[in-house]
This record gives sequence, structure tokens and C-alpha cells, in this order.
Amino acid sequence: MSSLKKLALGWARSVPCKACGLRVSVSPLPAVAAMLPGMAVVLAVTLRWVRDPALMIMLGVVALSISFVLHLWAVPLIRTQLTDPRAVARARGQNQGDQPPR
Repeated sequence: MSSLKKLALGWARSVPCKACGLRVSVSPLPAVAAMLPGMAVVLAVTLRWVRDPALMIMLGVVALSISFVLHLWAVPLIRTQLTDPRAVARARGQNQGDQPPR
């Protein structure tokens, strides 16, 4: 998975894995933790701890950069799809178009 695709992947979104075909997403808790630097800057600006616009922009860029690096490095991919319907059909000896036995 490319870096841009992983950055765009959140815990509420899943995409098919290129290697196995099952759907994958990111682990929720580490994904939220990776957003903490950005949340800290928003909190500092909201509480007026930071008032200089140039400093706000600089802190925002730094926080965003840190969040991106954390998301790419520390947030693991997890399987959200536990099984592949085609694999289950093959294991049962059925073809895709066959009806299950009654």
C-alpha cells in the first residue's frame, strides 16, 4: 500500500489488500494517537495560548508533519474482513454459481 493511500485510510474506512484481497483498515487507537499533535495545536490556538498567526501556521505544519510520520510508522494495518467468500466456496467444494446444498 502506498504512503498516500495509508494516510487517507482511517479506522472507519477499509480497502482491499493488494496481496491477499481481504479488506484492511488501520487500528483505531494508534490512529487517534497519531492525531494528538494536531489536536494539541488546535487546543493551544482555541485557548489563546498561541496568538501570533505565523506561529500558528508553523505549529500547524509541524504538527501535521509529525502526525503524518506517526500514522505511516506507528499505525498498523488490521484485517477488517475475516474471510473471503470465494475461499469458503472453494473449501466447501462449490463453484461460484452453485447453490448450497439443502
